[in-house]
Amino acid sequence: MKALLLADFKRAWCSRLTRISFVIALGLGIAAACIQISAYLNTIDYVVSHLDMKVAMPYSNSAYGNWIVIRMLQAIPNLFFFIAPFLIGLANSASLRTEIDNGYAQQILTRTSRPQYYLSKFLVTFILGGLIVALPLAVNFIMCANFIPAYQPEPQDITALGMNDSVILSEMFFRYPLAYVVVKTLLDFVLAGFWAVALLGLSLLIKNRVTLLCASYIALVAIKLFSERTYVLFKINGPCLTLMDLLRKHGDVNNPSWEVIIINIVICAILSLLIPYLMRKRDVL
Repeated sequence: MKALLLADFKRAWCSRLTRISFVIALGLGIAAACIQISAYLNTIDYVVSHLDMKVAMPYSNSAYGNWIVIRMLQAIPNLFFFIAPFLIGLANSASLRTEIDNGYAQQILTRTSRPQYYLSKFLVTFILGGLIVALPLAVNFIMCANFIPAYQPEPQDITALGMNDSVILSEMFFRYPLAYVVVKTLLDFVLAGFWAVALLGLSLLIKNRVTLLCASYIALVAIKLFSERTYVLFKINGPCLTLMDLLRKHGDVNNPSWEVIIINIVICAILSLLIPYLMRKRDVL
């Protein structure tokens, strides 16, 4: 099993599409950090002049307040979260279908069991999908923390930070901001990983990679737009439903909820496990 996992990781990382996904995701994370650092350095004289003023202390202008998750409404952070589901799928989510079509799966299944093969694909795809989101988040925060002081966030900056009581983990953000960064990054890792393995399972049904990626992404965008228009039209205070909003601190209209997050994880898990199970009797040899 260990050898199979290592081989799958090597094949996945050597894929040009996987590397392109990581380059784009990391590039956006680094670019967002550079913009925030530059903005901070340009206003550092103002910041220093207010260090002795408790009320005017710019807590929102800290490493935590400038993290890409908190500054999600700016252009580059917004772009990062909006295209994240597509980048996740681009990396390794169609590898199962590709290996079946090119004959690689047939060779592997003569030396290992089908459950082990699927488990290896599941783990590798889950980890890569999670890293495509989590790694840029971590790099972005580390860069911000190296140039911008990590002031403890204060409730007086709720408006500037957009972290009101209805935002998930908002209390943790104000009390233990570093813990919030870690927990939010891990949560996004899990959400992204399950989205990746859901596409992995769907690739057994949708043979064309382009159709798989485009159809799944368009479906997410359609659900997002339809739900937001419905909430506004009927004045409903409903939760965010799609991955691009769940990865952020809140959506464009409403906030995520733990119920929706759990439902998304369950649906993705079912797709990733049920489809291979139902198609297990199809002989790929």
